[in-house]
Amino acid sequence: VIQASSVTGTPSLAGEGAGIATVANDGTKLNVTVKNGFINAQTDGGLKTGEENAAANSAALSTLVSKVDDSTTVYFPAGDYYFDGACDLAAVTKEGVTLWNPDTNAVLHASLLIGAAKNVVVDGLAFSGLEGPAIIATGTEGLAIANCRLDGVAGAYEGGHYPFAAVNVTDFDLLDFPRHLCGGIGGCTEGH
Repeated sequence: VIQASSVTGTPSLAGEGAGIATVANDGTKLNVTVKNGFINAQTDGGLKTGEENAAANSAALSTLVSKVDDSTTVYFPAGDYYFDGACDLAAVTKEGVTLWNPDTNAVLHASLLIGAAKNVVVDGLAFSGLEGPAIIATGTEGLAIANCRLDGVAGAYEGGHYPFAAVNVTDFDLLDFPRHLCGGIGGCTEGH
């Protein structure tokens, strides 16, 4: 709360702030309210950036998963996230979960595993240096992937090369992607 004898106008939040809070002006103070259902993957979930934190991040995933409820947005702050194996969120079985970074500067150096959740959105995450797909979803009812960046994602999976793998997934949508997603996978020579 910012208080004064008189406050005019209401600032608008942009970037990271727009997704996590609202601002209201009652004439004497500005009230900034963090939206319900918002989890910061670092401060609330215990994830850390840096390759040296791979084991700790894998262990912290259970803490993060335990905090996710219906209609939760999990915000990944900027940085490079490493895991021993995959970033395994397959235990999340809630509805309306969004995994989000507004600027595609949260980079996962591991495949993201999604399980039997409903209406999951992966928005603005980046994936780098992966032998397998960036996202592997199994049994998910409604999955949208938007505004993600792929750098050096080989996508080797089930005898082919795929940036995303969806097994028994209903309503799968790719939104706001360039037409060609290969990033050099599968021997592509089109210069993408």
